[in-house]
Amino acid sequence: MNKLLLTFCLLVLGAASLLSQTSLEGKVKDKESGEPVLFGTVALYKNGVLTTGVETDLDGNYFFSDIQPGTYDVEVSYVGYKTSRINGVLCKAGQNTRVNIAMEVEGVIMDEIVVISYKVPLIEMDNTSQGATITSDKIATLPQKNINAIVANAAGVSSADGSQPSLRGSRSNETVYFIDGIRSRGTIPQSEVDQLQLVTGGIEAKYGDVSGGVISLTSKGPSQAFSGGIEGETSEKLDAFGYKLLSGYVSGPLLKNSKKQSILGFRLSGQYLNVDDTSPSAVGVSRAPLSVIRELELNPFYNFGTSKLPSAELLRSPEVGGPLAARPNETSKNINLTAKIDAKISSNIDLTVSGNFEDDNDRFTPGSSGVSNSGSSWAFLNWHNNPFALNNRLRLNFRLRHKLGKQADINSGGEDKEANSSLIRNLTYTILAGFERATGSQEDYRHKDNLFDYGYMGNFPTTFVPDIEVVGDGQGGFIRAHSGYSRIAGDFVADATINPVLAKYENLSNGIIRSDRSSIWSNLFANVGQVYNVYSRGENDLYTFNFSTGLDLVPGSSEKGRHSIQFGVIYEQSIDRNYTVRPFDLWRNADLLANNPLSLSEVDTLLKEINADGDSIFYPVYEEDLQNKFFYKIREKLGAGLRDFVNVHSLSPDELSLEMFSARELTELNIVNYRGYDYLGNKTTGNISFEDFFTEKDAEGRRTFPVAPFSPIYAAGYIQDKFSYKDIIFRLGLRPTTMMPIPRYLKIHMRCMKLNLQNNTLQEIQIRPSLHL
Repeated sequence: MNKLLLTFCLLVLGAASLLSQTSLEGKVKDKESGEPVLFGTVALYKNGVLTTGVETDLDGNYFFSDIQPGTYDVEVSYVGYKTSRINGVLCKAGQNTRVNIAMEVEGVIMDEIVVISYKVPLIEMDNTSQGATITSDKIATLPQKNINAIVANAAGVSSADGSQPSLRGSRSNETVYFIDGIRSRGTIPQSEVDQLQLVTGGIEAKYGDVSGGVISLTSKGPSQAFSGGIEGETSEKLDAFGYKLLSGYVSGPLLKNSKKQSILGFRLSGQYLNVDDTSPSAVGVSRAPLSVIRELELNPFYNFGTSKLPSAELLRSPEVGGPLAARPNETSKNINLTAKIDAKISSNIDLTVSGNFEDDNDRFTPGSSGVSNSGSSWAFLNWHNNPFALNNRLRLNFRLRHKLGKQADINSGGEDKEANSSLIRNLTYTILAGFERATGSQEDYRHKDNLFDYGYMGNFPTTFVPDIEVVGDGQGGFIRAHSGYSRIAGDFVADATINPVLAKYENLSNGIIRSDRSSIWSNLFANVGQVYNVYSRGENDLYTFNFSTGLDLVPGSSEKGRHSIQFGVIYEQSIDRNYTVRPFDLWRNADLLANNPLSLSEVDTLLKEINADGDSIFYPVYEEDLQNKFFYKIREKLGAGLRDFVNVHSLSPDELSLEMFSARELTELNIVNYRGYDYLGNKTTGNISFEDFFTEKDAEGRRTFPVAPFSPIYAAGYIQDKFSYKDIIFRLGLRPTTMMPIPRYLKIHMRCMKLNLQNNTLQEIQIRPSLHL
């Protein structure tokens, strides 16, 4: 109850928005006399679109609060003065930019605008954080086309081949991304970034729980006039890495007001990236030619006396050739689409809706085969069998900003003196909401989700025959007696379609590869024909709601300084699911479970029959257990009796399914791992409690071991004030946070005894370790 009350109180306070501290201010004065220009009109443009406007106050000062980071044009006009425009004013996220403007008196009325280029000051007076800001103009000149690689150019940042960067030595997963003020787990194309801000030190209260650093991305918005562009890059014929990039955009107004100003605009963009090798080597890579691999797949072994040895061990350097310039079969394909709509509902209300969809298809080289001996390298002889990693991400953002109370805007005509002289000015609130869903999977490119195809090599006939022994009858004679059962293997029938190379290994059963044939050269490389022994998929949702409000407190005139106060909350709900299977082990497990309740070495002397030789043949010992689901399902499919031995290796993959197993049978040997899915891979719904894992059963009374998705709720509130005293800028803030639910722990009580050597007695030791669930 106390946690809910705390969360409610935080929501009432407001929220931390990454945009709340971005502001622009300055003083407008007469160029000759230096006198302030009162009630002059100051208009703010972005991409040619009028964003907002204010009037100068009684001291000639103007102030734009709660604006989106980016590059703006500032235009000042007043009767009797030439209109002045300063282009390219860079407003950085979380900072206050100051631009003073001197206006010239015009002697003759004429349509003349004095244009001044903005120069970024050498020293940023308002910067209380460490990091860097990269604008779209600079990004366009950089050779990197990946956000993480671009960030790696800054001091204190390291990134390996465009992976998630590490800031100032922290773990890479401690780097937090924001897109247009909302926390995100992904990025946007570099062509759509208007401004990138990197914060590595001096973290403000609005960021709070960041232990590494912040990467804040501000996306580009619509333009005043219709525009579009297309860009293409390629390294084909220039190197072996096959880099191909095609991107384009279209932007413009959808609706204009009577003054021909855009009040509803859009921007659409798309990017297609295809790279043959995303991690090129400076010295090349060693790979066997495909022609050599195909020959080895036809004859993977040769006879050496009575032994069979891998044919790959006969390879010599001339057959392999020199190193390749790039890794083959490592193609990465990425499609990235973005859309954004800006609407100016009124002079005080604006609305933004944006979205992004990304689809990524990546072939990769596993670190090891996953089925051969540990440590053997997959790449040399199996690069053509590289598996797939498939990922896609959908992101939707919503922002509503409303200026409250009296606003001295450009339409007031200098009449609203109260708004220019009040104690509280520029009172605004901003609502941010976001939804993000990322899905991903890893799979063998041939078998995908056909799990029983992974380890299948063919039909391994098996018969179970009674063992008859000659034993003493207890009276000095001998008799023939049934002592148990033996498993007799028949002639293997290889399957030539599903895994034709593995079928030539002469394995003992499906799902098990002979260790003496699975690798070559003392376990250096995996032999040909390997199958990636992992199938996994996952889904990650992120719901975000921010409500922030801010105001400027001006205790005297604007010349005496102001307090920029922001306060609010951020509420986040994440729902993470994952499901992983080791498919080869399904066959091993099925073989174990099919006859596990029966015993090959024991017989039930209460049940018997007489064979043709007159011997008494007893049925195997049978232990009934409802949790042994596969034992019953396989006999139901084959029409076999409960005391009959069955051979699962005589079945084809399409005759088996996960539904034939119970949850215990798949999890006990760590074949299946799941969270937010059931043990069969179906997404769970409803509320799953901690206790359900220990008590939940299906309709047949078998335990299901449900595990809820990892779904923490994060809430934080903050209040922050920024003010200046002479040349010193102060930023003070307070941020309470909470995480719900609190992690549960399973307490395991263990008893053991120790021997006291002094008095030769046993003493009990209590051990209570905790397992974090």
